[in-house]
Amino acid sequence: DLLTVGGGGRIAAACSTIGVPGHVDVWEVSSNDAKHRPLVSAREARSLAFTPDGRFLFVAETRNTALFDLDA
Repeated sequence: DLLTVGGGGRIAAACSTIGVPGHVDVWEVSSNDAKHRPLVSAREARSLAFTPDGRFLFVAETRNTALFDLDA
């Protein structure tokens, strides 16, 4: 399983690397409300990272990196 916290501790993302390829949940830490509908990348996620402002989430896959704009 993967977990990352970003945006000064305001936002979090998590996913399972077993059985659910590319399914990433993103939520506001203070309210526990979903920030975005579950994100789906093309392959199984290997690593998660936010930009410092928490606007973008990088999802590293086996051979690629997906970039999600969470304000879109």
